[in-house]
Parts: sequence; structure tokens; C-alpha cells
Amino acid sequence: MKQLRHVISFKIIRRDHAVDALELALQNVNISDYKAPPQVTLPTVIDREANMQITQVVSPSELYIIYQSDLELLQAIDNELNASANSMCSLRFDELTKGDLVFIELNGQYARGRVEQLSNEHKNKDVLVYRIDRGGMYWFKPPQIYGINTPTSSDILFETPGLAIQFRLQELKPPVQHGGNWPEESIKYVKTFEGQSCKVQIFSIVESVIAGDILVSSSSVRLTLLDKNLADVSPEPRDSEENYNLRSSSYVARQDKSVQAQFSEKQVTTKIPKAPILPPPEEEDAASVTLRGPNSPLEMSFSALCRSSHSKQVNIDGASVNSVALDHDFLTPNSRLLVAGSVGIAHRSGNLMARDTTMMPAIPGLTGLLSLLFCPIVELRVNESLTQYTGALAGLGLNPTTQEPIYGDHDVEVIFDTKIDNQDLNTINSIRMTMNYILRPTCGPDLSNLRQKAISDTMQLLQRPRLMIDESWPQTPHMWGDRRDGLIRLCPGVGWDNVHTDVFQLHEGISLD
Repeated sequence: MKQLRHVISFKIIRRDHAVDALELALQNVNISDYKAPPQVTLPTVIDREANMQITQVVSPSELYIIYQSDLELLQAIDNELNASANSMCSLRFDELTKGDLVFIELNGQYARGRVEQLSNEHKNKDVLVYRIDRGGMYWFKPPQIYGINTPTSSDILFETPGLAIQFRLQELKPPVQHGGNWPEESIKYVKTFEGQSCKVQIFSIVESVIAGDILVSSSSVRLTLLDKNLADVSPEPRDSEENYNLRSSSYVARQDKSVQAQFSEKQVTTKIPKAPILPPPEEEDAASVTLRGPNSPLEMSFSALCRSSHSKQVNIDGASVNSVALDHDFLTPNSRLLVAGSVGIAHRSGNLMARDTTMMPAIPGLTGLLSLLFCPIVELRVNESLTQYTGALAGLGLNPTTQEPIYGDHDVEVIFDTKIDNQDLNTINSIRMTMNYILRPTCGPDLSNLRQKAISDTMQLLQRPRLMIDESWPQTPHMWGDRRDGLIRLCPGVGWDNVHTDVFQLHEGISLD
């Protein structure tokens, strides 16, 4: 909506009238109208593990499990559904409301479901249904959604709580080398445990979703994904950490069962009642307001890297898909790199307008690594204690005669937000040397092997695990020639025949304590 620049205006009523209208609407809300049965009771706040069976795997961050003790009940529900097949009738779209208990057929098997969303866009009437006993969200057309025409002799279908519980592996995220999406290898590995019994170690429970680890034959699924580079470590959300701290504290264990039950209730998501709260009628003398936004806390803003435009505000062309860029990996505060095909300056404001943009993947340290890989000349920055690199000044360097920057306006002061060390610098110099060999006229038949080596070394560089560091600006930014006492510069590795005609000169490192 923000990209489309839609304007939403409406009239507001007086505050006392609004309070009366809200109280009247709340009196008409009937939470019991939420027809689908509630979810099965979740593990309490003092439970550390539970015996479960995995029923559905969407990804390592979305699995569905049920208690092993509920397997017989699940079989009884399946038997009752099969016995009631002849009594089922298709439901029309206008007969459905959010929260209804319905019956669906998946892979020749009937299942209980709950209506989550009704979509009537472009006259395509679709219904999103949550399978309450085995988990998973599915879209259906109304003829594929059923109700029971005649009452059954058993109430097991209508009164038994939904058995499925949503689960995710704690402190995991998709590997960055796969563009922030779960690769097929990760999903296939977790799917091998579908239908198997396991022990679930509970880290936290927030909004009815369990975060933790799965142990199958004493083997950790989470650690196996990390060992096989099929996932990356990610910090837990704040509410998950708070629930974990609550579970770990001795305070909860000392409380009586009634207090523990209150803590456990806070782990359950709040169901939204089906009955809508209708807005009150507009008043003739009501003031008209226009909504601003929408603004998201995940929306990213960008700044230019060049010295001449570093202080200017950067706007992205409104026709670009990146004009509203959201940080989907907000728990890992890495800087994001946006590359523009063309950049202009607004006539009135002087702001930069970036066009033909590409959002680079959220690879830790990508901005610094790419700068070191492809810049003509670089001068590395170190902290006061000479223990780690804090950034780099990239550009054309100094004029040897005047000792002035050759093209100072386009020098780039890159601040590192991840740890980059001399091992990385050696790899970068190796890649630059390989690119030099490729560009030389004497390259010959080794071109294919050199290309493969450059690709292999670059992927190794980008996939190396990195620690986060605090950003630290130099005391004299955009100034070449750091002559600090105790600074020992390291020449590039021995054996590289870098010549002055090469495009990519090798970088000098600094001896770190």
C-alpha cells in the first residue's frame, strides 16, 4: 500500500461516543461462536521435555507434533471420520466463517480443520484451512470443504481438542549462502523424521509455538543441521528468551500449582472471536483524518558509501520493488548492501535517487568483503589496541607526487560489523591474484581452472562463520596514511608475482596482537 501511495481518509467521532460504541460492540461479541475445538493442553512452564511424534514438516522453522499419548485418540478420530464419510456434504463459500470447524480431504484421508481465512479476490473464492490434528495450512475451494449433514453418534469429532502443536527448532535460521531460504537438503533431512516418535527438549513456548530441539535416538536434529551447514545460528526473539528465563528460574518451581498454571496460560495464543466489532455510524460534524504510513519497524533506510554523498539522504525509485525494503532477518543486525545501476540527484532537495537497484543477500560482512575484493587500493583500519580490523578506506589512494587523494570524493570508508582477520585478507589476495591471472594475455588454457578456483575461494570466503563486532568509526575518516605508533604493516604473501600492470593490486595487512 505504501508503494501504491494509497490515501485512506475517514471521519472520527467524539471520544465519549466512541467509548459507548465500543462497550456496546463488546457486549455483542460471543467468543463461544469460535466453533472449532481449542488446542490440546500445551506443556506447562515447568516441563523441560516431552515425548512427541512428528506429523508434518514444512521447514526446520515450522513443524507440527502431537503427544505420543494421543496417538490412539488420533486413530479414533480417523476411524470416526471414515465412518462419517457418507454423511458429509460440501459447504458453500457463504456458509463459512472464520473459526468454523470443517472437514477436508487430503491424499484420500479425511481430517478435521479450522477456517483461518476467506479470500474472495478476483472472484476466486478460496479458503485457508488449518489441519488441527496433524498440522499444516492448506488452501481449498469451497466444494472441497465439508460439513456433516446428520449428527453422529459420537462427539469425538466436535469436542476433542485439536491435537497438533506447532514447533520450531531453536536458534536456527536458513543458511545465508542459500539466500535466506531453507534449502531442499535441510527440509529433506528433517522430513526423514516425519511419522517418527522423538523426545522434544523445550526451550520456550510463545503464542502456542514450542521452540526447542528434537532428539531422535539421542541424536540432536538441530546440531546435525548446523554440522552439515544446512542452517545458521540465530538469536532467539526477546519474548522467547523471556519465556526461557522464566522456565530456568527457581522462582517458578517454588510456586504452587495455581501460580504455575497462570504462567502456563500466558504461553497460549489468544483466539480472536468470530463476531466482528463493527464501527459506529459516522457523525455529520465528525472531523476527517488521513492515515499516515504504513510504517514498519522492519523497514530499512540506506546511506551512500562515497565520501561526496555520505551525508545525503538516499531515496529509492518508487517504481522499484526495493522502494520499501524490509529486513527479514532483523534478529541479526548485519548491514545490508543495496547496489544501484544509476544514481541521480533530486533538483530541489539534493537527495540521491537510486534506480535499477538490487538487494544483496544478508551475508554477514558482505559490504566489507566485496569492498576488499574489488577496490583498487585499500587501507585497513584497526582499533586502538591493534587487536582487530574495524574497517577500511577504499579508493584510488594518494597521488605519489602531491600526497593528496587521487579521487577523494569517491573514496569509500567501510565500517566492519563482523570480524575480518588476516586469514580473510590472505584469501582475498589469493582471489585478486587469480583474477589478475585471468586478465593477463598470457592466461592460455588455464582459464577454466582459474575461474573455478576464483569461484571456490570466493564461496569459501562468504560462507566462513563470522562473529559480530561493534561498529567503530576512525578518528580521521577518509584520511589516507595512518602513521600510528606500533603499526606494523604486512606485505602480501610470498610467491605471488603481482606486477604494476595488474588491475588488482594486493592488499597490505597489519600485524594484529
